[in-house]
Amino acid sequence: MALCKTEAVVLRSIKWSETSRIVTLYTLGFGKLKVVAKGARRPKSQFGASLEPITHSAVVFYRKEGRDLHTLSQCDLIAAFPKIKSDLSTLTYASAVCELMDRLITGEDPNRPLFRALVETLGGIEGGVAADAEKFLWRFQLHLAAFLGYRPEFGTCVRCGAALEGAKVAFSFALGGTLCERCADEGAKRHLIHMGTAKFLFHLQRAHPDRVRALKHSSWLAEEIRPLLKKFLATHTEDHRGLRSLDFLEQVKEVG
Repeated sequence: MALCKTEAVVLRSIKWSETSRIVTLYTLGFGKLKVVAKGARRPKSQFGASLEPITHSAVVFYRKEGRDLHTLSQCDLIAAFPKIKSDLSTLTYASAVCELMDRLITGEDPNRPLFRALVETLGGIEGGVAADAEKFLWRFQLHLAAFLGYRPEFGTCVRCGAALEGAKVAFSFALGGTLCERCADEGAKRHLIHMGTAKFLFHLQRAHPDRVRALKHSSWLAEEIRPLLKKFLATHTEDHRGLRSLDFLEQVKEVG
């Protein structure tokens, strides 16, 4: 049993016994792992708020080789993201980011760029206004797809590399990108999107976090992007479930 120290983002936390919790972390040095936080449910727990979901912390834990559950020893808060948690919409989009990580990332396989992208995304949502939060979620979905080996193409034809033309372009979920008119006519199963959608996603994919807020989009473009990214990830990960956090937000909007 080795004592390990690393940074972590809390993805999920569930009750375990009368006094403890099992916490799912995505860590800088070890990838995704689960730890038991003994005594975390006690009123005067040493862990405080550092084990809440959507929290960036420094953790110390006992790592057991060949085991799926490790033991948390210490957890010190780095960033609590209070602004995210004070607004329903920002909380929802940040929760969706963590839900994607929990669902699509498996095993203790460290990926430092992915960890930085996760922290960067939560920091972007925290530092912006509620209206920009969904753009950070979209950007993270695009980056997560790339880390999983399925980076979508929006700038040229994914099949032949030709330039895109017209008011609308075809998008192939199976091939993972946009198609020129010639390739779109060759029988590939496709989905039509506006050229503006393709251009927006092309720029969003490459945007530095500080530039995400400057990218403007209309409501109809958002209506096109949401199902596109959802189906793209579902096609390549074989996970066709909707995100519970986003489903909840839609229910709230319908009631309101």
